[in-house]
Amino acid sequence: MSLKVGNTIPRRLYKGSSLVSRVYKGDALQWERLTREGRSFVSPADGEVSLDTIYGKSLVWNQMVPDAKINVPIGTYNYASYATGLTFTNSHKYLVALDNSELIVRMRVTGTSYTSTAGQKILVTFTGTTGTGSAYQIQLGGGTSTKVSHVKMHDLTLMFGEGKEPSTVEEFEEMFPEPYYDYYTGSILNLGARDNTIDIDVKGFNLWDEEWEGGSIYYTNGRDFAVSGYIRSKGYIPVIAGETYYIKAPANTNLIFYDATKAFVGTGQTYVDKKDTTFTVPSGAAFLRFALGVGTYNHDICINISNPTYNGQYKPYRQEKTVSIPLTTLTSNGEFIFPDGICGIGTARDEVVENKVIKRIGKVDMGTISYTKVTGTPPFFYFAGLPIKIHDSATSNIVCSKYVAKLGAVTGQIWQPANTTTIRIYDDAFADKTAAEFKTAMNGVYLYYELATPIEYPLDIPFKTEYEIVEGGTESLVGLTAPIKEDIALNYKH
Repeated sequence: MSLKVGNTIPRRLYKGSSLVSRVYKGDALQWERLTREGRSFVSPADGEVSLDTIYGKSLVWNQMVPDAKINVPIGTYNYASYATGLTFTNSHKYLVALDNSELIVRMRVTGTSYTSTAGQKILVTFTGTTGTGSAYQIQLGGGTSTKVSHVKMHDLTLMFGEGKEPSTVEEFEEMFPEPYYDYYTGSILNLGARDNTIDIDVKGFNLWDEEWEGGSIYYTNGRDFAVSGYIRSKGYIPVIAGETYYIKAPANTNLIFYDATKAFVGTGQTYVDKKDTTFTVPSGAAFLRFALGVGTYNHDICINISNPTYNGQYKPYRQEKTVSIPLTTLTSNGEFIFPDGICGIGTARDEVVENKVIKRIGKVDMGTISYTKVTGTPPFFYFAGLPIKIHDSATSNIVCSKYVAKLGAVTGQIWQPANTTTIRIYDDAFADKTAAEFKTAMNGVYLYYELATPIEYPLDIPFKTEYEIVEGGTESLVGLTAPIKEDIALNYKH
């Protein structure tokens, strides 16, 4: 799948009506779900809410492996090179995966002792020597001879920042659910860059569409079968792996899960005989169906995201709808303010708030900057002069499409020394190059940074979006990308 106009990258953040948030590690989010919970000082009843504040943030997207097709030899211990000439960086965390359950994948540096663990989907912290070349490979092995394509490798440290990477494959796939994304070596993506639009998908409380039929479903293989005295859901209910839901039902119910392709996800008897209880969606699942021993449906089944305030209630299904916010309406003196989306880095974020925009993030093409080279071990390049905010600790609020923002004289890193406007870049690949050659190579590499002085723009038309919600329902904020921390404020109208 290509990350371009029209595509989305999901992820979530919870927020109650007190606007207190719980942010998951990585806080690089594209899709946000906001769940309202009752508080002593607010009653989030059905009705209209208004959205009048948006914060932005930025994500370094990458997919490091070009698509290829190879024939994998028969035999568990036979491996074939899928991609070579890759770049592996010491201490970086990678996700490597292939969309073929018959095979396994691994990272390998030939001619050395380094070989990663192998599996269909693996998270690996590379512990070898940083390098690029034919020895740095992705290899496939397994039990059948077959042609394979669509293998992906993401540098999670470059994407999220050191220490903020997803800790499991499931956590990553919750954000990025497609089995494959096109080759993409590195680019900074921002909230709302998809068609210059932010979409809010508004869902009700009951996630089941209440379409049913007679019969049951084998919990051992996910197939339908005819039997009297049972009903089953007709369609597939979208769910999120690792998320906790609640089922209200009049009888013991079997829950059957399917992956994103609607292939059965085997779970044994773990999800058999569920009634008026919470359940957690298993790894790899994207859809749910159910069956139970009753003769008909009497509007007494409800499946919802678990919320102690509402669990056990029945609410009728309300069809999902989309509320679109075109960023092109955010203009000042007729000028479009966010041609690249709404940006944000760390604690510094562009902000849209009612009648104005506050720009806190600047950007520069690093190929337009003049550098000074400092020889040493290791050598580095530096420049100064950007209108960048000075911090009393190194690295500050910067992000780069090529280098990881991190303090330290290590290749592949970029940082801002404390109490200066200087930016340093360490890259062993340019040890024998001049500053002018480095500048040429940096063409198209972007640096985003916190502005020394935020810029305020009065909006030609005050920002405000209103829409109807259901008590206990959810909203999903979508926009390419939405790496957001506390990105939107929902204000209830009473």
